[in-house]
Amino acid sequence: MQDMETLRTQEQNLRSYEARLRAQTHTASSNNCSSPAPTSTISHELEEARHKLARLQALVEAERRALNDERMAFREKQTELARQEEELKKRAAWVEIRERDLAAKAMPPPPNARTKSSAFSSLTQAPFAAARQLLLSNSKRPVA
Repeated sequence: MQDMETLRTQEQNLRSYEARLRAQTHTASSNNCSSPAPTSTISHELEEARHKLARLQALVEAERRALNDERMAFREKQTELARQEEELKKRAAWVEIRERDLAAKAMPPPPNARTKSSAFSSLTQAPFAAARQLLLSNSKRPVA
């Protein structure tokens, strides 16, 4: 920002200098000075001032373009970061739900329910297990 102010100040100084030079050339031409040396010196200085002004204007324009480019890059970066933030929030929510589901599946049933169901299942499945064992042992014997 300070560079821009400096450039503007320099540009204003050059414009005032150019105006003074124009006034001097106007007074010199109105006085009909016959000496060509001061006029050529004034026109040479005026030409130098114009070149300086053109260079400064080009610098200001280049800085303006660079600033616009930086602003655009900054906006794009902000947009990309916002998108990544949303994606991370979605992933975090998904992971939380998944962890809850896995924790619910991994929890054993309450102790009272397990003892009742295991006692009941062992009582009802015992005859079938014995029959299965008998059949398996008979099938392994060689047939004579």
